[in-house]
Amino acid sequence: MLHEDYDDALGTFQKVLMKEPANSLARINVGYICLKKRIFGEAIEHLSKAIRLDNDKKATLYAHFYLSLVYLQREMYEDAETFFQKTLKLGPNLIEAYYELGRAHWYAGDQTKAKSTWEDGFKANKFNPWGKKCQEMLELVGRGEEPPRD
Repeated sequence: MLHEDYDDALGTFQKVLMKEPANSLARINVGYICLKKRIFGEAIEHLSKAIRLDNDKKATLYAHFYLSLVYLQREMYEDAETFFQKTLKLGPNLIEAYYELGRAHWYAGDQTKAKSTWEDGFKANKFNPWGKKCQEMLELVGRGEEPPRD
């Protein structure tokens, strides 16, 4: 999966799920691969199931985060914002969620909230690569440019 060989990884994770349907880590990885392959309906199905299972804290955190990314890519900003906020409640140190939540706010039309979120992400950990990206985003929009769509 890390080498972006999604088809092989998908096959492996599906074998795991055949034997262990309640394996949340395998399920979120299938959801992530579906997100990357833009199979959004299946991604939502797997990630929502991992959230409902709620049998692994890390899997539940990432299920919320990946589900947020699905909604962000589908331009369903309100849903994306809701799941990013839940992500940050579960894992306040997942600085990438601040960055992505800021983008969701921005594209939902709330630039002030976006800037505030990026400031929070930078303050949460200015040494983290995502904290730095939050700062870069503030500089970018400060110059009148738009955040990237993906």
